[in-house]
Amino acid sequence: AFLSQYLPWVFISRTVFIYHFFPSVPFIVLMIGYGMKILTDWKPRMKKWMFVYAGLAVALFVMFYPVLSGMAIDPMYVKNFLRWFDSWVLISI
Repeated sequence: AFLSQYLPWVFISRTVFIYHFFPSVPFIVLMIGYGMKILTDWKPRMKKWMFVYAGLAVALFVMFYPVLSGMAIDPMYVKNFLRWFDSWVLISI
């Protein structure tokens, strides 16, 4: 199901935008959840690392949410905390 949503956009030569890939997100979430279940069934000690991963995912979402949603924020927050690579253009100043 994931590949049926993702592969048609791989071969497009024109500019594609992130919203073209949104239909594949539920399948990615299901794959991650199922992969976590398989990993914790195989090695129960890994359960704490699943919580660490989930916590980091939530923290990064909260951290990047102002930029992703288009909220008005201080440009220094973006420059100091969110722009991890020079090629990232998160806001136009």
